[in-house]
Formats: sequence, structure tokens, C-alpha cells
Amino acid sequence: MDCISNEIPLSISKTRMNRFKLVYPHETKITMDLYVIIEIDENSIITIITAYPNDKRRREREG
Repeated sequence: MDCISNEIPLSISKTRMNRFKLVYPHETKITMDLYVIIEIDENSIITIITAYPNDKRRREREG
């Protein structure tokens, strides 16, 4: 929750009509990124669907 409130994501991509994938640098592992999937409803309420670490080389290849 801290990264969503205080950090700027490395990337944002829309995965569905109201669902987004945010990518942040991992807090403790320099070789990992933190992926956070959120959903925003019609009342602008943000719900975190899931969060998981992933190797940052995946993001570097996508760009």
C-alpha cells in the first residue's frame, strides 16, 4: 500500500476496461519489480486485486 501512496510507478498499463497493472521497483530485492493489479470502479474507488514480485528483466525486455 505504501508504494501506491508514495511512489511513482515505473509503468502503468490498462489490462481491461477498469483494471490496470502498475509496476514499481521492489523495496528489498534489486533484481525484482512489484506488480500491483488495481481496479477502479465508477465511484473512483480503487481496489487492489493482487500484488506479486516479478523479475525486472521481464519489464526491461517489454520496453
